[in-house]
Amino acid sequence: MNDWVNVMAGRINTRRQDRQLNDAKFVEVQRIKRTKAEPLWKAVRNQVRENCDALNKKMGEAVLTFEIVADFEISVRTELDGQRNFLHVDFDAERCVLSWSCGKKQGKWEVIVSEDGSLTSAWGMGFPSNPASIANEMLTALLGF
Repeated sequence: MNDWVNVMAGRINTRRQDRQLNDAKFVEVQRIKRTKAEPLWKAVRNQVRENCDALNKKMGEAVLTFEIVADFEISVRTELDGQRNFLHVDFDAERCVLSWSCGKKQGKWEVIVSEDGSLTSAWGMGFPSNPASIANEMLTALLGF
């Protein structure tokens, strides 16, 4: 064999090994997302509920009405100063994406696995978020601010 054959065979083998590693990493990232994303969704859902309860208590009236529509879907409504508005939030467990809409406003967060295997949520250009900031943003939009 000549040098070219040895070099090309080495490159082909390296490329195949890299592809196998990348495929294995992708599968592991998806596994981590699926096992850890649901607790992150539940943390957002609980934070929304807590914020609704706290604001209602602070205002001394039912400003926000929280409802679990399904395991991966919530709804919050308000009728404030004659204005009625609805917030719809759902979590796509397969894609690990939380989406919300409220009138003309909407947002989306994707669960991201960091290099160290930890989870974070990111929206748009990848700005990290946590359950409290996600809940706050959605409810602020619902209240028209």
